[in-house]
Amino acid sequence: METPSRITAIEHDPRRPGTVRLELDGTRFGVVPADLIAAEGLSPGQTIAPAVHERLSRLALGPLGERARLPPGTAPSAPAAAPLPAG
Repeated sequence: METPSRITAIEHDPRRPGTVRLELDGTRFGVVPADLIAAEGLSPGQTIAPAVHERLSRLALGPLGERARLPPGTAPSAPAAAPLPAG
């Protein structure tokens, strides 16, 4: 699979404060921390380096992000499930 290399959209995610929805090469990539986008100086139309793509992949929530492939409840921000009451 070819690694996406051009940012086609960056939109704030209203459901997750402090994050943005990222689209690469016209395809939804996932949700990433807004401060990472700012720190990297990323903007729509920009081509990203493989190292930046790797950092985004590690932190992304969504279709292509590693955190999205974790089993339910194991993402760092997910609360632990409460045990079911007996009976």
